[in-house]
Amino acid sequence: MAVALLIGLWVRDQYRWDRYLGGFDDAYQIKTTRNNKGEMHTFSNSSMALWDALRRDVPEVAHVAPAFGPVWNMLGVGTKSLYPEGLVVGSEFLDVFGFPMVAGDTHTALKDVNAIVLTESMARALFGSTDVLHR
Repeated sequence: MAVALLIGLWVRDQYRWDRYLGGFDDAYQIKTTRNNKGEMHTFSNSSMALWDALRRDVPEVAHVAPAFGPVWNMLGVGTKSLYPEGLVVGSEFLDVFGFPMVAGDTHTALKDVNAIVLTESMARALFGSTDVLHR
């Protein structure tokens, strides 16, 4: 009985994963499989050449949003330094995944290659406030 309950909870969790994001049913992940000395390895990444080809040659693809991670980069403000878990993402990431934003514009937030988007909790931890736009 307990095993059936655990399997049911796992299936429910898998079915609900990221479904709170708008447009989840139109998002696809590209994976790459490589042969390394007879051993097949599959990765959740692809090449920049493929991103360009998708944009150029597949009119059904509205956005290409690469994402790499997790990464742990140091974020610092004054004497405060934190090493939060994050992602390195492409400029169209927020066009694909409809994360709600407290401030800023999802269509322009990642257009600058040096831009970052913080969660509310990370903004509070670093700045003591969520009013951190352009800081």
